[in-house]
Amino acid sequence: MRLDSVQYNTIMVNFLLAGLPSCIFLFIKTAFMGIRFSDTNVYFYTAMELLKGKLLYKDIFFTNLPLFPYISSLYTLLIGKKLEMYYLTASIEVIITGVLMFFLVLKKTQNRLYAVATQCIYLFSFIILSTSDHQTGVFMASMFSIIAYFFYTKKMDIPGGIFLALMVLTKAYYISIVVAFFIYLIFKEKRRLIRFLLGFITTCIIVLLPFFIFAGRELTQDVIFYSLFRSQGINKLTLVQFFISHDLLLSLLLSFSLFLPNKNPLFFFIMLLSMLLLILYKDVYYLYLNILIPYIVLSFSDLIIQYGEKIKKYWQFIFPLAGIFLVINITTYFNQYATLQKLDESKEMAKIIKKENPEYLYGTMEVTPALAYLTGIPLLDNIIDTNDNLFYKGVLNTQTLTRRLFSKKTILAAKGMNYPSSNVYKPVSGPVIDEETVMKRCKKIFDSPIKTEGAINNITLFKCY
Repeated sequence: MRLDSVQYNTIMVNFLLAGLPSCIFLFIKTAFMGIRFSDTNVYFYTAMELLKGKLLYKDIFFTNLPLFPYISSLYTLLIGKKLEMYYLTASIEVIITGVLMFFLVLKKTQNRLYAVATQCIYLFSFIILSTSDHQTGVFMASMFSIIAYFFYTKKMDIPGGIFLALMVLTKAYYISIVVAFFIYLIFKEKRRLIRFLLGFITTCIIVLLPFFIFAGRELTQDVIFYSLFRSQGINKLTLVQFFISHDLLLSLLLSFSLFLPNKNPLFFFIMLLSMLLLILYKDVYYLYLNILIPYIVLSFSDLIIQYGEKIKKYWQFIFPLAGIFLVINITTYFNQYATLQKLDESKEMAKIIKKENPEYLYGTMEVTPALAYLTGIPLLDNIIDTNDNLFYKGVLNTQTLTRRLFSKKTILAAKGMNYPSSNVYKPVSGPVIDEETVMKRCKKIFDSPIKTEGAINNITLFKCY
């Protein structure tokens, strides 16, 4: 069916309106693009190893379900195996999610202003601006989540179930959204439940079956016995306070959704169960709040629909006020977070490592995989992830790896603290290596300052041969 000129113009206007905030967001992200002190480097290096024929879990330790690393492998091929561009893929996922939210709200309200406002609240919320500098799979899972919801609104239940499965296969802690969907369907739309389950279960079987066949024991150990029982992460009260102080607008929208459950029961179940998961699961980080964010923002349209007439006389104040919140978010991001954790001297570190010509690299997971990629020098024992929790749980052993370090021609990349004004200098921090042995037997060859949110502010390269 051919579109008439009016329909065509309407579609073009809608896409232009959705495209403008997307382009602004992308411009901001490309302006500060670069390699960072980040888990992203672990995921990128893992993706590169998968392209060499390695099998997840069996050859590579990995603590989540398998979809994200394999999609990351596809990303690396599409971007020409460039690490800096891999960081930008998270922003592309955010933009796709934002555009979908624009059209979801446009269909619900038939109002372009509300649709653009919803998209902007999402894209320029502080949590999205600050966490989308890293590719960790969270925004991929959020994108799949909103695609699943999009199919739900279209009454396309099997595709909806498929994307719910893709979501949880990307990040397992998004399971709260799956449970919320199924609870809602059981109580409200039972006839649709079977089709959702069919899409969900079939997709999970297709994706997981090869891993259970070829690496079942390792998958069980890595994902269940390690991930489910990780030790305490960030203090949860501190996390909540940080979220409220930096994203007051989202906090108010969340309160609205929780206190008015009858308006959108599905969103209520999603938020309630996701909050319950975040409370019960020990190892929670600020990034994990992204489970909730798209649905918190979509509840903005429900607020407008329910109270539109009552607050119509205040609209000239409400939208500018929301705009002020977003400007504050962008300003805070520019001033404090845009360059946070950037490894500005990563190329210089790679140059020095190549000059020293070691056989292996080893060290902190936030840096070492990036250096291994930039130099082409393999990681010691192919250990990609050296998260502190792996040592605390006994998966890795500090003394064993210290001995391995000295039995090979290896350069160590260590994170540490250097505060001359406080007379604090600790170039090796954490359980990755035995600090005393390194300070006695290794030679420092490079020292680089770095700005992080915590006490770590220094990266040091040690030559240990």
